[in-house]
Amino acid sequence: MEFTYNKPLKIKGNIVNRLDAILSKVRQNSIIKNTTDNEFRYLTYLINDEISGNKLDLMLDFIISKDEIFSTSIKPLSEGDKELNEYDLKNYIISMYQDVLLSENNEDFNSYTIRVYASILNASKFKGEIEINYFGKVLMKCFDFPDKHEPLTEHIVLFDVEVNAVNLDHARSIAFNKVKEICSVLSLLLDVGFKFLFSEFKHFILRDGAEFSINRYRTGFIDTELNLVVKDNMNGLKHAADEDDLSNIFSGKISTRMFKDNDPSLEMLDQITYDATSKVMLEEVFKKHKIKRDKSNSIRPIDRIKKIKHVMNEPIMFPRCTKTLFRELMQMSIEKRSAILSCAYMYNISLVKGDDEPTLCASYLVCAIESLGLYSKLKYSPFLKQYSEDNYDKGLTDYFYRTVRSGHFHSGKLLFNECSINFQTDHDFLFVEKQDQMHGFYNIARGALVKWLEDEVLA
Repeated sequence: MEFTYNKPLKIKGNIVNRLDAILSKVRQNSIIKNTTDNEFRYLTYLINDEISGNKLDLMLDFIISKDEIFSTSIKPLSEGDKELNEYDLKNYIISMYQDVLLSENNEDFNSYTIRVYASILNASKFKGEIEINYFGKVLMKCFDFPDKHEPLTEHIVLFDVEVNAVNLDHARSIAFNKVKEICSVLSLLLDVGFKFLFSEFKHFILRDGAEFSINRYRTGFIDTELNLVVKDNMNGLKHAADEDDLSNIFSGKISTRMFKDNDPSLEMLDQITYDATSKVMLEEVFKKHKIKRDKSNSIRPIDRIKKIKHVMNEPIMFPRCTKTLFRELMQMSIEKRSAILSCAYMYNISLVKGDDEPTLCASYLVCAIESLGLYSKLKYSPFLKQYSEDNYDKGLTDYFYRTVRSGHFHSGKLLFNECSINFQTDHDFLFVEKQDQMHGFYNIARGALVKWLEDEVLA
């Protein structure tokens, strides 16, 4: 199979040097073709890289002019485990174009300390702050707001991330992606789901004496330290004194696409990008903001990672190995780090999206196990057998793989009474049994994942 992408890409600077800088990371040997014909240059590279999970030998042919890549052709020279089609090859080329565009800037880099906002649900917030080094300095702490005797209490987690970037958008992109990885790893360490803030209009109950009323209000957060209004971590992050940004329906950099002839059945037209508001005040905040440790307020860690399910009315405790784990993640191979992050993403999804969907929760726990098993060259059952302790139950874990996970992903089955609720709980013996099964599987799965981290990363 071969695919040619014919949409030209304009590039500043020396195009050959910029292509060479990107492809040198994966190239097997030097350029095997470099010729010119009139105003065009023809380049051919042989590389080895991954496409959609396949490690392949590839031939890339470029036709370039003075200021643009005119076309790019890609042809796999070897076969992988998974079948590819033109969309796999097209997305690889577009991803490479994006890397080329980001690889070289004519502007100087500036220092920023970006704040990213996430939320957790627990009766109490975690106490203190912790600074880690994960491809740069990151400080995390909870916003100081009173706890409640209610497990479903939202707490805002603040992440301050030091970044060197060309501009504010670049800096916030780097910080957002880094915090996404950190939150996922923390979900595995703490058994707590992390999600980013997202503002919605919701109904709220108001009580005045014996009278009740309802009203709709927007959810969100006010960062009193930096004077920011937080609807989300994207264009919904605004300075409280920036009236233009606050009052505008659209905010920041807007990208939009229209349907041809306003008909959704037809193709989409090219993307249009414009600045709705400047966010100058936000940029000033993040340029001046610095990480300031309060050493008297450091978290008090526990000795080891908890291998059993966290109960949401208990304190959230960081294990002593937290900083070590992030340091090890920086230093390990890309393949190993990618496997751990994939596992952590799946684990966090199981907690956040599966809090009221137990079949989904269990299915993504199986995915988390398979992410590490694939890297370790162990299938599901051998992985659990090797890394589980005394609580391993092969019959139970096989049931969750074969019936729960496969039934959910392949045929849309819901195995935990999601669609057959019985309010006569004193007679619902099957639900009680399934609760026990879920609890047992969860602790086996979590215990095995933690044991893998201890043996393969922290030992």
